[in-house]
Amino acid sequence: ERHLKYREPYEIECRLRTSEGRYIWIHARGQAIWDDDGKPVRMAGSVNDIDARKQSEIRERNRLHLMEMAGHMAKLGYLSFDTTTGEMNCSEEVFEIYGLEPDADGLLDAFMEQSVHPDDREQVADFVKAAQESGETQSLTRRIIRADNGEVRLVDSKLRCVPGEIKGGWRYFGVMQDVTEQRAAELRLRHQAEALKRSNAELESFAYVASHDLQEPLRKITAFGERLEAGYGDALDERGRRFIHVMVDGAARMRALIEDLLDYSRASNVTMKFAEIDLAELVADVASEFDIAAAECEADISCESQEVITGDRSLLRQVMTNLIGNALKYRREDAAPRIVVSMDSAAGNDSWRISVADNGIGFKPEFATRIFDMFKRLHSRDAYPGTGLGLALCTRIVERHGGHIWAEGRPGEGAVFHIDLPKEPADRYSLMTGAQD
Repeated sequence: ERHLKYREPYEIECRLRTSEGRYIWIHARGQAIWDDDGKPVRMAGSVNDIDARKQSEIRERNRLHLMEMAGHMAKLGYLSFDTTTGEMNCSEEVFEIYGLEPDADGLLDAFMEQSVHPDDREQVADFVKAAQESGETQSLTRRIIRADNGEVRLVDSKLRCVPGEIKGGWRYFGVMQDVTEQRAAELRLRHQAEALKRSNAELESFAYVASHDLQEPLRKITAFGERLEAGYGDALDERGRRFIHVMVDGAARMRALIEDLLDYSRASNVTMKFAEIDLAELVADVASEFDIAAAECEADISCESQEVITGDRSLLRQVMTNLIGNALKYRREDAAPRIVVSMDSAAGNDSWRISVADNGIGFKPEFATRIFDMFKRLHSRDAYPGTGLGLALCTRIVERHGGHIWAEGRPGEGAVFHIDLPKEPADRYSLMTGAQD
């Protein structure tokens, strides 16, 4: 309409639908021919298919938009500068980082001179020189001084330089991010971790020494109590003998608790030595410890797996000893214990799932989590002796292997303890030491 009315040039880019029903971009030119009375009588022109070029432009525009959105979301600024032409392009985030107005004059001076912290000027100059000489991307975390409020900020910068079109000229491409809060948080976290490490080391040292120091008086109480009972038991009445028995039994239980605490402390801090372990062989080794107890109750302990796992043999042996020992302890009176150890791939096939199943007294499902807590017991000490640390110790050892332990049970139907262990322990587990844990 504008062409016919005002005789403006007719040249447009638009989309047309083809006979197949799809839309393509075209570039159309046209020229009307007017008669002597100024009436348009015909029109001639050309149409070119520009769909490929247009789609390329759309993809590039979308890519740039995506880059801008990503930079905005991550607060990542980017800039380019040509030393030959003096042309400088910056994203909005760059102005925000430096505290500058988008239309501010002297941007180059602000970036290269005014904003650089005086103590970092030599470092920044070396940074730019290294980018020019290497042609590779260089990284530097440096301080800047914001133009709006003079605040010192920490900025992580990356720079790459390529030769300009004119000899001696350079084109700079850079990205930057304000990491002041991030580094401050990392520093606080590192200080807290170091303080926690020191506190744990002091606490563990105290617990270890205190536990050893407590052993000596307990040994004396036990020894002299036993001597008193043997040498003077006949001279005492039933009540006196009961007092001696309670004293000796209490000292024995205290010694057992201290020993379990020491085992827990060692399991938390010992340097782990990873190796391949034949599960069937490990179970047979542990079962041999319970030969007498198993024979008395006609227990059957078996392993249905011939697989090899990776872990610390000494620590995993403690786990098996606790689980098999518990299965024998919490057996039913009306059935001989049947303890079966099996193994299969866990979900995702990245872990082994070891299961220890028994036909003992079991437990209520609501106690499935509680039994792994330290000093938590479901039964009285008189009914089932123990300190309540065995399953807590198992949990600690399994977690140090990067795994997970849980249990299922039904009263009177037995229990199953499941352990998921990584088939290939990650470096952060295999390199763990007491100080790093």
